[in-house]
Amino acid sequence: MPLETVVDTPVTSVRRSRLNRNKWYGLLFILPTFGAYLLFSLVPTLAVFVLSLFKWDLVNEPVYIGLDNFIQLFNDPLFLKSLRITFTYVLYNIPIQYLISLLIVLALNRPLRGIKAFRVIYLVPWVTTPVAVAIVWKWVLNPSMGVLNYVIELLGFNRVDWFSSAMAMKSVLMVNIWQHTGFSTLILLVGIQSIPKMYYESAEIDGADRIRSFWHITLPLLKPTLLFLLITGFIGSFQVFDTVYAMTGGGPGDSTSVFYFLIYKQAFNFLEMGYASAMSVVLFIILMVVTLLQFKLFRNTTYDYS
Repeated sequence: MPLETVVDTPVTSVRRSRLNRNKWYGLLFILPTFGAYLLFSLVPTLAVFVLSLFKWDLVNEPVYIGLDNFIQLFNDPLFLKSLRITFTYVLYNIPIQYLISLLIVLALNRPLRGIKAFRVIYLVPWVTTPVAVAIVWKWVLNPSMGVLNYVIELLGFNRVDWFSSAMAMKSVLMVNIWQHTGFSTLILLVGIQSIPKMYYESAEIDGADRIRSFWHITLPLLKPTLLFLLITGFIGSFQVFDTVYAMTGGGPGDSTSVFYFLIYKQAFNFLEMGYASAMSVVLFIILMVVTLLQFKLFRNTTYDYS
C-alpha cells in the first residue's frame, strides 16, 4: 500500500510562505552583526596573514619578502625572550588565580548573612578598566611614596622596590591576579551551583566527608567549567598588555616585555607592520594549538544533570 500523501492545501501553502518570509527576516536581523564580524574581525585577521609576507612601514608601498619576517623572527633573541617571559607569566597566573578563585567559591557557596553583597564586591576589580587599575597600583607600589611600602615599614620590614628587574614581573602578575580573580570566581560559583544537590546527599548517606565529595563529585563535574576557564584564561593571559603598558612600559630593560607588548612596539614604535604581523601569526598558531590540546585533554566533559 502506498503511503498517504499530503495534499498541498491553501493553508499549508500560506504557512510555508510565512516560514520562508520569517527566515528572510531572521537573516536580515543577523546581517548587521555578521557584517560587523566580517569588517572588524575576519577581514583584519586575513589581512594580518597576508601582511606577514610583506615589509611595510605605513609610509612606503608594501614590499613582498616571502617568509623573511618569520626567519628574522626566530633569529631574534628579543622575540624568544618575550616568548619565555609570557609563558612564565601564564604558568604562574592561571594556577594561582584559579586556586584562589576556588577557595573563594568554597567559602561563598554557603547560606551566610550578607554573602550576596560580598559576591558583588569581589567583582568590582574585574569590571574596572585595566589601565585605571594599573595606574592606581603603580601609585600603591611606588618604591619611595607607595602605600604598600609605608605599611611594610610600619611592620618593621625594609622597603621593596616593586619595579626592579627582579620584582617588576611579579608586580604585574599580582595586579592581574587581583583584578581577574573575580571573573573566574563568578564562573566557578555558577558551575558549582549547577551541580545537583542529590549527588552530595547520596554521598553523605554513603558516609563520604566534604573532602571526598569535593574530589569525587565537585571536581569531576566542574570539568566543563574548568575547560572554559582554561581556554579563556590562557588566551587572555597570553594577550596581557594593558597592565604592562601602564605599569612598567615593558621595563626595566625588557624584564616585562611580554609577547603582546613586543608586537605593539614593533608595529607602532618601529613601524615594522609586516614583522609585527608575523609575530601575530605566531601568536595565533600558539593559541590555536594550545586550545586544541585543551579540548583533547578535557574530552567527554559534558554531563547530563537530568
